[in-house]
Amino acid sequence: MSDTIVVTDLSKWFGLKVAVSELTIGFRPGVTGLLGPNGAGKTTLLRVIAGLQRPSQGQVRILGVDPRQDTEIYRKISLVPEDESIYERLTGRQFVELAARLAKIDHPVDRAQAVLVTVGLADAADRALGGFSKGMRQRAKVAAALDLSAGTVFRTKRRFAQEGLASALSERPRPPRPRKLDDKGEAHLIALACSPAPEGHDHWTLRLLAGKVVELGLVPSMSHEGIRKRLKKTRSNRGRRRSGASRR
Repeated sequence: MSDTIVVTDLSKWFGLKVAVSELTIGFRPGVTGLLGPNGAGKTTLLRVIAGLQRPSQGQVRILGVDPRQDTEIYRKISLVPEDESIYERLTGRQFVELAARLAKIDHPVDRAQAVLVTVGLADAADRALGGFSKGMRQRAKVAAALDLSAGTVFRTKRRFAQEGLASALSERPRPPRPRKLDDKGEAHLIALACSPAPEGHDHWTLRLLAGKVVELGLVPSMSHEGIRKRLKKTRSNRGRRRSGASRR
């Protein structure tokens, strides 16, 4: 069975504080526990995997895609953080139904009732969340998360009933991704980074380079992070030593 989540050479730092350092790990279907003392980086790792924070180094892939680039993956994952706030005026039932409707799940009322039973909140479902204990609030958020991830299950079941097993197991065609910078484009980028900076600037920045390669028609779009990776790949040390480019 292959990994559904793959973390490769992942590091995350905040200023001088290193939260996660050069972590490579894979997660398969099932239950996985992350154990460690406070400050070990467990919450940071989960936030980076969920796409809420950008890795300082390395990459994350969920079902083969980058969660910060392909937002469709959010229909298949859920995160229940400890410190997330809730809508205190809503009842537990309203909160879970709202999550179901936002996820465009069929029969949101029935689905909400089912997951409330699953997490043991059926008897308290019509009480306001503001009166819930911390544990009950967490269970309400778990119920909302079950709502969200259930969307994929419902869609897969519908495809199986309507189109058969092969269709249910196959990926739907996705829109073509913007073309990447080819070898010729990368050579042009390096030459550009080594050239004099634009008027009014002391040096090329990654953002300036990203804008310039788009302006020149080398690619339809490019992020400054993409520029950094390509300069790093060519051992330009982000362009600082050989081209003078910086992160700004």
